[in-house]
Amino acid sequence: MPKKRLTIIAKENNLELEYLSGLVETKLPEDTVTGVGKGRWINEEGQAMLDKAIDIPELTPKILRGIVHSKAPNKSYLYVYIKEIQKKVPVVIPRKLVDHLLAGKNVNVEVITDNVGTSYRYVK
Repeated sequence: MPKKRLTIIAKENNLELEYLSGLVETKLPEDTVTGVGKGRWINEEGQAMLDKAIDIPELTPKILRGIVHSKAPNKSYLYVYIKEIQKKVPVVIPRKLVDHLLAGKNVNVEVITDNVGTSYRYVK
């Protein structure tokens, strides 16, 4: 299988060219790609890697906004009330912010869901 143009790969997979260009820049080594923009060509090795990258979707973190309710018994956690889910949840915080995040402050919380359950983490 010879080199294939990125625009043709985009049409075959029903994807946007910008999305594929981002995947090419982040996932493929430079020696598998030639050209720039719409004139970008991908060799056989790069096509195989790109197919794997297309099949595996990128996970985008879900970030919610909440209000600090109180400190938890464990210093690494705070209780945060999140209005979207109408629940008070324990949130992991960095050690350096233990004394700075007081009750009433608004914080961003990342929701992490896996096979074990759901956990929450503070994000800047």
